[in-house]
Amino acid sequence: MNPLPHFNGYSPSPNEKAAFALRIQETVAQLGHRTDDYGSYIDENFLKFWNMERAELRQRLVARVADAAGKLSRAGRFDPSITLLAIGACTKDLEWLNDYARFVGGNVYQHNNPLKKQINPSLAKTVKARLGAENQVDRNGRSVTKDVEGEIIQSYTLLTK
Repeated sequence: MNPLPHFNGYSPSPNEKAAFALRIQETVAQLGHRTDDYGSYIDENFLKFWNMERAELRQRLVARVADAAGKLSRAGRFDPSITLLAIGACTKDLEWLNDYARFVGGNVYQHNNPLKKQINPSLAKTVKARLGAENQVDRNGRSVTKDVEGEIIQSYTLLTK
């Protein structure tokens, strides 16, 4: 076994190295991948590959936004911008905001974050499904979107019941 690099000055013991290798093998098998001799997993997004709690965190974040949209709708506050309103309600909850920051790796307002592309579309899709809504369309049949600034999302699709 090749020696692993140190982690913040700490070198893993032989038992820890074996545990890392076993965990990687289990994860590869669990994800349905096959092992190879060329180290292709080095190219994988490390957070997505290693931290199996990310899927659970993502699911919780998305569910909370859908719940917020449902609450708004039941209160008679359905609006074409309900996705933005529901996300806004969630960002006022410090726990949700911290979890979102952890999911996206830091600054929740940063543009061009590839980790945001893994969750933001799901926020909108789940709100739409939860409410049984449809995309608002223009006269050419294209979905109407709106750009926003100062929000964790950069744009969203307007919805209709």
